[in-house]
Amino acid sequence: MRDDTYEPIYNRDWVTAFLKWSRLTPLGAGLLLAALNLLVNGLFAHRSGTWFDSSIGMGMLNDYQVLVFSLLFQPTVIASFCWFPHGMRHLYEGIAKEGVFESGQVLKLSYEHLRERFQAPLVVPIAAAWAGFACFAESYIFFRPLTASWLQAQPNVFWFRLPLEFLFNFMLAMGFYDTLVMLIAVRKVFRENPIRVQPFHPDRAGGLGAVGRFTANIGYAVGAVGLFLTIVLFQRPPDTALLYNIMIGFMFAVYFSLAPIAFYFPLWSAHDAMLSVRDSLARDISSEFDAVHARLQSMRSKDAEKNEPLLKRLRQLSEERDLINRYPVWPFDASSLRKFFGLALSPLVPILTSLFLDLLSNWLP
Repeated sequence: MRDDTYEPIYNRDWVTAFLKWSRLTPLGAGLLLAALNLLVNGLFAHRSGTWFDSSIGMGMLNDYQVLVFSLLFQPTVIASFCWFPHGMRHLYEGIAKEGVFESGQVLKLSYEHLRERFQAPLVVPIAAAWAGFACFAESYIFFRPLTASWLQAQPNVFWFRLPLEFLFNFMLAMGFYDTLVMLIAVRKVFRENPIRVQPFHPDRAGGLGAVGRFTANIGYAVGAVGLFLTIVLFQRPPDTALLYNIMIGFMFAVYFSLAPIAFYFPLWSAHDAMLSVRDSLARDISSEFDAVHARLQSMRSKDAEKNEPLLKRLRQLSEERDLINRYPVWPFDASSLRKFFGLALSPLVPILTSLFLDLLSNWLP
């Protein structure tokens, strides 16, 4: 039976209240936003006759940047925000189930602390202020376009999309805050409390596989960001402004810097705790090995039969050392690692393929 202590933690805002009331699944929330985006964009594309082309540039169905942003990137971020409270519940329940911490109250206190931080009164107005600023910045980019697009054929589309853009930026800010608070809480609980590592646990992560599975699921949002950046790169016109090129380069630099951090940062505190357990056991064995070995050295000239128990103990300690050296020190298995980096690096496939084809075309006559 699931412990009611780890009920999903929700923020105190009307968007989160609606998601909780409607019981939307992450997939349902993502599909709902994608449908709303498609409805709004489609109505204006139909009204202006810019499905495939327009008088100033590409049409809606050729604008892959807008399509990926509105039908994949935004829905994935919303779906991740909807999943996050349940993901945290599974994370804490998984750790509690395996008895990782020596004190049973450690996780419960950490979870209650998370609940207080998630429902802090100033979070919502700060996120709303950020969403308003982000919409203002988007209006500057929209009405001073860096690339020609069907959107400029109907400037009013921005104002009709404004509620959706505000909603997305608001949830993006709330999700960023929630993630940061959760990472700090997990790091603190692993750094300040002793843990138990089960070296032969079926999850191949010492009983801490729940941490790796939680982190691997972040790969969906990371992969969506990478795919959007790839589309932005491929759709870049040849006469693009220098500012646009600099912006693309900066976004890719940030992506390839933060993607590994998104995976390893949640794991690092658990890794340090697991490493401390292994090193502590190794130090104990090393101390005993030195003491037994010193006794053996002092008795070498005496009766050999009395040395045999010491030699036997040294062999046992050597076997224990080899066993401890095989203790897992990362809270994930190979499948979690493949899942995250498979999703995060998938946007590289079209880029590398394009580069390979360009090189091939230059080599061939």
